[in-house]
Amino acid sequence: MEVLMKILFALLVTWVMLNGDDSVLIDTHIRMIPKIMALDTKNQSKSSKATLAIVYEGNRKSLAYSIADKINQNYNGKVANLPFSAIALSVDELFSRDNVSFAYVTKMSEKSVKKIAQWGIENTIYPLHL
Repeated sequence: MEVLMKILFALLVTWVMLNGDDSVLIDTHIRMIPKIMALDTKNQSKSSKATLAIVYEGNRKSLAYSIADKINQNYNGKVANLPFSAIALSVDELFSRDNVSFAYVTKMSEKSVKKIAQWGIENTIYPLHL
């Protein structure tokens, strides 16, 4: 009976991990991304204020705006010595902007992620992906 309970518990934990939402992961990213930005001294010298693009595709627009708002609220426009602002952009908007210093990519199609990765290489910007 004890072995059966352990197996059922392990299955329950696995199911929760596989079917849980990304809120814990997103909250962790919200706290980490600006700190990672502060470590990149190469991009800091490009402009006086860095722009962090939260890139979305399709129906994830509200999530991207929520992430940008939370980052702006938590860091009040500055991390370490780096002034920045977070904005939500669609994939197409990202490609038309020339003032993006950092990019955080929400879940999207593999095709879009590859396009963003290529754009990042061309512009020496390293996108972070959820």
